[in-house]
Amino acid sequence: MSKIEAIAAMGMQAHKLAIETIANNIANSNTTGYKAARVSFPSLLLREGGLPAPAAGGAPNHLVTDFSGGKLSASASEFDVAIQGGGLFEVRLPDGSSAYTRGGRLQVNQDGMLATAEGWPLKPGLRLPDGLAELVIGADGKVLARGSGQSRLDEVGQLELAQFGNPGALRPLDHGLYAATEASGEAVLGTPGRDGLGSIAQQRLEGANVNMVEEMVNLMAMQRAYEALAKVVQANEAISEMSNNLRK
Repeated sequence: MSKIEAIAAMGMQAHKLAIETIANNIANSNTTGYKAARVSFPSLLLREGGLPAPAAGGAPNHLVTDFSGGKLSASASEFDVAIQGGGLFEVRLPDGSSAYTRGGRLQVNQDGMLATAEGWPLKPGLRLPDGLAELVIGADGKVLARGSGQSRLDEVGQLELAQFGNPGALRPLDHGLYAATEASGEAVLGTPGRDGLGSIAQQRLEGANVNMVEEMVNLMAMQRAYEALAKVVQANEAISEMSNNLRK
């Protein structure tokens, strides 16, 4: 493979990844709390001859997540919450590790803990009373609950939010979760509404921060660039074949 073909092939790889990333953004445009991802083309060019190897821990060092806020919408469920501003909820996964999410559809899981829609408990663990009759989550993350047969609300715990020095470098997981990486730094936990963290809005949900018009424009641009690079490879192959024929 000639140097021209190698460069064009690497460019095709990069634009293919960009197309896949944009398509994923479009597919998740109605997913609660979804954050759009972008391909970092400079990082893709760090290593000649192909895509760079993943960073420590399997982090995709060529993807950057945009954690700008999405539009908030009203919800009838007292289990729905949104973060107004910066920060993520920390959850405990089945293997005991931590992950982070902006998704605010909550529930009581089978162990009686306040958890995500998938059943992963929020950290620190908050156990709700049996026969829950009322749930109140304050802007500062304080959680009050009233069980059936109770006449007043009791405080059951305090929600915290996590923030990172470089949140764009968090590693995307399934179900709207993110994992910390060496590039993102370790999570710093704090009280909602303090130290730059957002506040909690109950009976609100955060929509995806996907701009459909922008994504469609970017998708068309990436597709055209990919096609142009493919033509470069084809033209170079044709020239090489002609050159070989002339030597015979």
